[in-house]
Amino acid sequence: MVQIETKEGIENLEKIAALDGVDTCSRPWASGSWCLQLLLLGPADLSMAYGYPILNPDFHPEVEKLIQHMKDVAHAAGKKWWTFFAVIGNLLTSI
Repeated sequence: MVQIETKEGIENLEKIAALDGVDTCSRPWASGSWCLQLLLLGPADLSMAYGYPILNPDFHPEVEKLIQHMKDVAHAAGKKWWTFFAVIGNLLTSI
């Protein structure tokens, strides 16, 4: 699993997604385990890296575009993608 949350990560997203072995596995030592080729996006840190507010009340439209771009790149490379954010004060979580 690779976490993307910086400008450098976004700039190299296609190269990162093309890597073999970008996997996250459940109990790889056990029978019935599974592995996913997964890219994880940290939208709050990515927002800060680009100088945008984290939530106002939603992510900045440019960050929304970056999230969509990551989704498109991940799928084109045959990988899954996942994102989440949590605002501790409001106990808000989105997956």
